[in-house]
Amino acid sequence: MANVKKAFTGEGKDLVDPYVSVSFAGHRNAAGRLEEYFLFGCFLEASMIDKKLGDKPVHFEVSIEKQNFQLRAHMYQARSLIGSDASGLSDPFARVAFAEQSVCTQVIEETLSPTWDEMLILNEVSMYGLMQEITDDPPAIVVELFDQDQVGKAEFIGRAVAKPVVKMSNEEYEQPKFPPRLEWWDIYRGSEKAGELLAAFELLQVKIKQFAF
Repeated sequence: MANVKKAFTGEGKDLVDPYVSVSFAGHRNAAGRLEEYFLFGCFLEASMIDKKLGDKPVHFEVSIEKQNFQLRAHMYQARSLIGSDASGLSDPFARVAFAEQSVCTQVIEETLSPTWDEMLILNEVSMYGLMQEITDDPPAIVVELFDQDQVGKAEFIGRAVAKPVVKMSNEEYEQPKFPPRLEWWDIYRGSEKAGELLAAFELLQVKIKQFAF
């Protein structure tokens, strides 16, 4: 396995042929450059590696862990938003986007400090990777705020980027970690600060990990 590591890091380019054959359970074999599989970010397990690899292709079994989650966005309020209407106020709502899904809060009329006090839920959120890595460095959640116009398209106010607290399926939902505390997240429109968002986000693993490719 150490030789394979050297091959991936470029420390042992003469150890293996630059092309490898990869076999997937239930799928036909595939071949490609070794560094392509490294850049792809797969977790590779060597199934057949000799101490002396010789000139034969190296066979790998590729397993990607599929994790399933529910995202809960606790959207409490925003403050000091940029006014968009002629009155200097806005009719703000927020859209939470994560993975390939999104969901919106209700519209609060004529205010720069809306209070939604809503919990938005995204079900059947799937990600690929090791659960520990997702827990240690969870993916970002994008929250975009808009001014709802009576006529025409909603006007963009700003964007906040937040991180969720992650709960593994075998972890108890209890204090002090859960429920997560509300935090203030800065809202920006370009480089200009456009307000603050008070919210909390939790990513709950809801299934035992699966393997798929």
